[in-house]
Amino acid sequence: MINDINKAKKLAFDTIMKHEKTLCDPSEPFVRVSGYGESSVNLSTKTWCKTEDYWTLYYDIMENVREAFEQND
Repeated sequence: MINDINKAKKLAFDTIMKHEKTLCDPSEPFVRVSGYGESSVNLSTKTWCKTEDYWTLYYDIMENVREAFEQND
């Protein structure tokens, strides 16, 4: 996996911004460090979307960010 936290945050942010259901109003998505595991740095995101798109966006982001990390390892 990616060892550079700034690279990981940027990759996650860029992946979220590419999703068609991501909204930037009232604010852009953000990616922040939310905790530390035994061998991980945990990231959290906040992304705006329409209510009816929430679960689609949630699961797509989970999958797409993981795929982006694997492709950039």
